[in-house]
Amino acid sequence: MIDMENHLFRSLALTGFLGGIRKLHLFLSYLIEIFERLLNQEKIHIYFLESILPQALWVAGK
Repeated sequence: MIDMENHLFRSLALTGFLGGIRKLHLFLSYLIEIFERLLNQEKIHIYFLESILPQALWVAGK
């Protein structure tokens, strides 16, 4: 009987542990997705500024 209870406890503990890891994985994946979106947003702004830089320099030179 003791072995069965021990096995049940280990099984439940492992299930809880794996559930915690799964939640952590989902949370970290969500953070990475947000970070990637922010980086892509910054790239768009940089590309825009690079595209107007020659025109800005031309206007400043006049």
